[in-house]
Amino acid sequence: MATMSGMTPTEKIEPFLWQESLYEGMSFYDFIGIGTKWIEGCYCLPDRSLGQIMEMWGTNYEYVIVDSPAGVEHLNRRITKKVKDVFNILDPSKKSFDNAVRSYKIMKEVDELVIIIGSSQYSHNLDNPFTAGERIEMWLRILQPLGINPIFVTIPDAPSNDVWVEWVQNMCPKFDLAITGDPLSAKLIESAGYKVKSPEFYNKESFNGTKVRDRIISDQEWKELVPIEVLNYLDEINGIDRVRKIAVERR
Repeated sequence: MATMSGMTPTEKIEPFLWQESLYEGMSFYDFIGIGTKWIEGCYCLPDRSLGQIMEMWGTNYEYVIVDSPAGVEHLNRRITKKVKDVFNILDPSKKSFDNAVRSYKIMKEVDELVIIIGSSQYSHNLDNPFTAGERIEMWLRILQPLGINPIFVTIPDAPSNDVWVEWVQNMCPKFDLAITGDPLSAKLIESAGYKVKSPEFYNKESFNGTKVRDRIISDQEWKELVPIEVLNYLDEINGIDRVRKIAVERR
């Protein structure tokens, strides 16, 4: 994608939306029509810019209503961050009802969120280029604008699987449910008598840390795979240069 010097993608898109997509009502409301997706591919960059624009424009209105055919996926893409009420229109299929029940159960089950930062003793290497504190800061910048304030616990790698769950129990507040996508962690925690759920990953093959690091090192496009909050933070701490320098030193 061509880049205009001195302008961010958001700064380029905003005037276009203002001129082509905004209808200003005479009294009660304004209307923005974005249109539909016509081609295949990743829409992460325009989604991110649209989210920033909506956050800025939303401060001018008492209420903002979003109608999205993508449904909950609209929230997963973080186009809208601060949501008070959700009206979900479902078809009369078993899949729709199962989805509604599953969402309701998860909301009821989790009233306090604890995020574990694993391998916390490592930093400045290719697998863990950032410190535990830096990883926590990335999470905070993503979650706090959503009104989510979790408890963070840093846990180093245990010398063996036998003691790992004991370390988790000793270092974390009391918990009833563990959410992990790692099969070994799930097996160990479940064997200790805890309930375990696996998260629903969004395009796991593309959105993962190893893929991002590989693209940074090989100078391929990667910024669309990272939330804008993390991207800004990496710029602040010169994180990209750090990853590339570690890769050169490892050769």
